[in-house]
Amino acid sequence: MRARLKNLATGGQIQFICDEPVAEKMDRVIIFADGRMVSRVTTPAGVVIVAEKS
Repeated sequence: MRARLKNLATGGQIQFICDEPVAEKMDRVIIFADGRMVSRVTTPAGVVIVAEKS
């Protein structure tokens, strides 16, 4: 995820799904990749996160 976010152009977004333990760590990973979290939605299948390159 970090590599994909780093390769995006500024303003580009990426959406992915993960389980709760991984989602807890994503804030830090996204910030280190020069991004920000746009949304985080918990579903029965897992946590859907949308991140944007800043």
